[in-house]
Amino acid sequence: MTTEPDDSEAPGWDAIDAALKPIYADQKPRHYAPVLPAMLGGSDPLQGISVYEADPLHWHYVTYGFSDLYEKSVPDSPQSGYGIELTLRIARGAESEPPAWCGNFLQNLARYVFSSGNVFAAGHYMNLNGPIQVGADTALHAAIFIADPQLPATQTVHGEVQFLQVVGITLDEAQLIKRWDSAKFNAFLLEKYPLAVMDLARKSLLSDPVLAAECERRQAVDGSSSSQLFIGKLTWEIQKRLLRKPEVVITVGANGVRDFGPVLKGRLPFGRSLSLNSKEALVVFEPADKFEAEVQREKDFEFLLVRCSAAAAMRLADLIKPIAGTYTASELPGLKVIVERTEIKNPEGEVVEIIG
Repeated sequence: MTTEPDDSEAPGWDAIDAALKPIYADQKPRHYAPVLPAMLGGSDPLQGISVYEADPLHWHYVTYGFSDLYEKSVPDSPQSGYGIELTLRIARGAESEPPAWCGNFLQNLARYVFSSGNVFAAGHYMNLNGPIQVGADTALHAAIFIADPQLPATQTVHGEVQFLQVVGITLDEAQLIKRWDSAKFNAFLLEKYPLAVMDLARKSLLSDPVLAAECERRQAVDGSSSSQLFIGKLTWEIQKRLLRKPEVVITVGANGVRDFGPVLKGRLPFGRSLSLNSKEALVVFEPADKFEAEVQREKDFEFLLVRCSAAAAMRLADLIKPIAGTYTASELPGLKVIVERTEIKNPEGEVVEIIG
């Protein structure tokens, strides 16, 4: 539904409008507001979304509602509300009205933030578990958040607001971010697409051999900024052996292995640790001169600490594959990694993919 924004006293709202004025001057945006916003008992958390006709030809969406629009919600906070508003840029075709799905997508992101309290920041990325537009034939199945290239952070009477642009990316680009660095991937993306305007027909950057090789070169120089990997299946145990030292056994799902090896290569050889996390267990790999595995305790929680050399880490990374089996390396005596098959299920619980 197209409506006019609430004209009651809303200094936060006015501050967002003022931030957009240098770009769009007197252009009157299309504005979409829920009939019944969440604050009045509805299901849409955002108060509204404005859409501008931008150049080069695309639609530019801007949200109202993550920040404090009317009164300050947290008196002592330096930021306004959640401290952000989201933007989205989508390529424009022959259509006379902006695509409705983009507004629904932004409202869904707001539902996640308002229900979980987890706030997006520049460099964050997420798997969308499907195409960015439901039902669309597109390779964009993930999203990353960047600072909007045209909208710097603004100071309002309620505190600071940062404008985060949501950009659709492919799944292999999301994997690249884990293995490399989100900020550097963002910069690389903006080199190719200066305003990061989304095009549902866009192929992965890695489908271009020249761009893929450049990403690989930069990744090899920079290493990985991912200090943690969250894995669905991960356990560890110490198995006693007669007349021999105990054996350390790490069991991991094949799905988690796809990122483990490449990220390990980007961490330990650069003097950085890597944590593997699941609901059941924590395994920490740390760089050291020689191999050692021991149980550590923090309060009532036990975790496995594995220290090894860069060469041993590289050997393990090259050895372990997302294929069910048992993996050992002479450089890591007494350590065994068991990879188990992973079943990927859809929301209905049906198995849609088997890894391993």
